[in-house]
Amino acid sequence: MLSLGLPGAAVEVNRKMCNDVSSGGYDLKGPVLSPRSIGRVLAPAAASLEQMDIVADNVYLPAQHDGSRIDLSAFDRLRHLEVSACLLFGAGRGPVVSSGDDIWPCLPPALVKLTIAFDGDLGLFWSLAEMREHTRTGTFESQLWDRRLRKDGDGLRWLAELLRRVINGELGKQMRSIAVEEREVVDRDRNWALATWREPGGDRMQDLARAAAVDLEVLLRVPRSFRSEEFDNIEEAEFYGKPGTVSYNEEGQGPSNTASPASEAGMDDDW
Repeated sequence: MLSLGLPGAAVEVNRKMCNDVSSGGYDLKGPVLSPRSIGRVLAPAAASLEQMDIVADNVYLPAQHDGSRIDLSAFDRLRHLEVSACLLFGAGRGPVVSSGDDIWPCLPPALVKLTIAFDGDLGLFWSLAEMREHTRTGTFESQLWDRRLRKDGDGLRWLAELLRRVINGELGKQMRSIAVEEREVVDRDRNWALATWREPGGDRMQDLARAAAVDLEVLLRVPRSFRSEEFDNIEEAEFYGKPGTVSYNEEGQGPSNTASPASEAGMDDDW
């Protein structure tokens, strides 16, 4: 097993949590992040590795990214992979997935379990900063939840294609689990929670997952004040403080809990 954080120069910083306790973290500095180069460094282990984790827990990712992807297709013995989304899609302080992304050619061919971590400020449909700002203005449901997650749907097209490749036997014939996880970040303004999306992508995506015999899980960061019947559960992490301990308004003008519940309509995108 190989477990490592994203390589590169970093500056250690203290991050404030909701209860004003500090916790250490890192800002990646220095050269442009190059996933292709990281893959080349790891290549000598391709014939032997069976499990690998390469993520960026509690790291704020750099805005500079060379646009490349890590190529792990030669890792033919790798069964379990946990990888940062910035190595497969891109980086920056925002959503990194676009409609043209297909990651399956970059993945090991014999995977059993795949976990893709949206760490730092990265998000599948929205960044942490965007989610916070739209919650302050009361537009999270209309501008982010409804528009990006339901109407656009581009953030999951890559996942539908990956499942098709599993069904066709082109990738991970033994694949049993795919998890797409937006991760916790040590954050002073931690008025958000992690929610398990009950049926990610709607009926069509669920049909693909069943046909592939894959257990599919998607975790999203949502405002703590946001409620929807589409969530199986919302994870509360007491370590980061209780709801209401921090205002969304960083200028000290008082709290804002204006997000309204989401509607129950499914995604209509034609995958």
